[in-house]
Amino acid sequence: MTAKTQREAGTGCLYLVATPIGNLEDITLRAIRILKEADIIACEDTRQTQKLLQHYGIRKEMVSYHEHNELTRSPELAIELEQGAKIALVSDAGTPGISDPGHRLVTLCLRHHIPVVPIPGPSALVAALAASGLPTYEVGGGIRSFGAGTQARYQWNPQWASHAFVEYTKLTGDVGNSPIITRRGSPHQAMFGFGTTYSFDIPALW
Repeated sequence: MTAKTQREAGTGCLYLVATPIGNLEDITLRAIRILKEADIIACEDTRQTQKLLQHYGIRKEMVSYHEHNELTRSPELAIELEQGAKIALVSDAGTPGISDPGHRLVTLCLRHHIPVVPIPGPSALVAALAASGLPTYEVGGGIRSFGAGTQARYQWNPQWASHAFVEYTKLTGDVGNSPIITRRGSPHQAMFGFGTTYSFDIPALW
């Protein structure tokens, strides 16, 4: 069923589309199809999303949806969805709502019985764990974001087999024998490494 047919039928749906975390080729065929079929693409940063859309030859209406406007934008998008729109929500990199804007719109959609469909994709945390060589049957960690110049410190928990952390600024701290993945500035600058007391600045992974 095409996006136009769905809209005419009044069957709106919100799609949470995971986007590449560094390499533009790290996106699923399903995600590309949803982006092509969507009536509207709600973006954390329209400039970043435009690069992805241009890479795959997609031309769609885009609206901004970020932490500074999600309180007002969420009801606007919910109205579009109730009228049958098919909306794809994307963040700059990764999955919307995971340390990125999205949860307010999702909560509103669920409250109004609007279908919400996740479109899975690349995960920075899973990428770090997969390349770490550490046991993954029991993993603890976190995803945190700090302002410029802030040092993030994590404490080791002996009950976890492995620890994994995602950080968005330079990370310094006691993280034990743990995989760490960081993103700085651009989603195309992804790095990861290991450490005990770890302060690193290593070349981009992607």
